[in-house]
This record gives sequence, C-alpha cells and structure tokens, in this order.
Amino acid sequence: MKYIRHNLALVPVFFVFTCAHQELSEQEALQLKQAVTEYREQKFDQAETTLTELGKKFPANIEINVLRARIKYYTRDFAASESILRDLLKKREGNAHASIWLGRVVAVSPKRTEEERLNEASSIFKQVLKDDPENFQAHYLLGRCLEAQGKLELALYEYQAAEIPLEDQAQRINAHLGDLFTRLNMTDRAAKHRKMAGALAGSQEK
Repeated sequence: MKYIRHNLALVPVFFVFTCAHQELSEQEALQLKQAVTEYREQKFDQAETTLTELGKKFPANIEINVLRARIKYYTRDFAASESILRDLLKKREGNAHASIWLGRVVAVSPKRTEEERLNEASSIFKQVLKDDPENFQAHYLLGRCLEAQGKLELALYEYQAAEIPLEDQAQRINAHLGDLFTRLNMTDRAAKHRKMAGALAGSQEK
C-alpha cells in the first residue's frame, strides 16, 4: 500500500470521544483511542479495521469518520475519502473540521482538473470562513489554493490571517510569505519573513 507523504502536525488532531446523538461506551472509546494511536504510528490498516466497525455504529460521529477519511487520504484513496466526508456532512452539515478535510481531499482529487480542484476547494474553505472568520486552518489552506492560482495578494492576506494563531506552523507560513513578497517584488518584506523562517527553523532543531 502506498502512502502519501504528509505532516501530521499541519492540522492538529483533536479527539472527543462522543457523538452528537449517542455517547460511546467505555469500550468503544478505548477502541477509538487505540485507533488514534495506530493512526499516529501510521498503522493505517489496523486503525481502519476498528474505525470501519465504529463508523457503522456511529455514522454521524465526526472524530471517527474524519479519521476514516484521513486514512483514505494518506493512502491515496481520494475517492473513498471524499465519499466518507460527503456522507458525514449530510448528517453534520456545516461542520468545520469535516469541511476542511473535504477541501483538502478535493484539492488533490485526480478526477478533477487543476482549475476545478482549486476552485472547489477554495469555495469549501471560504464557506468555513463565512461561518467562522477566525478559523486559522481555513485561512491557511485557502491561501495555499490562491497561491497555486497565482492570486498572490489574496493568498498573502490569508497567510497573514493565519500567521498569529498558527504558532506551530509559523516557520512554514513565514517561508510562504517570503516567497510571495519576492514574487510581488517587495524584497525588503520578503527578506524579513525569510529571516524569521530561518530563525524559527533553527529554534525547532534545538
């Protein structure tokens, strides 16, 4: 099985072992906790076996079903990942966490053209921000889409909106800002952000 290269720290994982309609039993919560551990250790086959059974019992549970979709995403089964998320959002319409992951899946979907991927993913992230203007994950991912579309000034705004709260990704964001300011011929500001990115990278290595 081929895995997609990824950074699990990019979007933090928060797990609450409850469902909107039904609480997990103690045993089911332990099963979910074990699946989370297996996921983090990239033991995707083991995690998926447990999550599939839990997903049948709790089809509207965000934590269970987004994690199922993430495994499909990282194992490059993008169609299955998208299907899980769309089914989930029919039951949990407007959920930001599920919507953000749907946007990430759509952005790499091989069944769409690049223009279709970027436009649809951007629309998903914009809807998240309409409901929650301070959602830093949506700002950052929308920035990535806009940058790929060549909309540099709009991408710059989104990165800056994400920069303060997304402390664990400050190095990555400053590097993006440095690249964007360079492409906008704003060399002084580009140098400032590249310097910050270098300093942050150095501090993370210590």
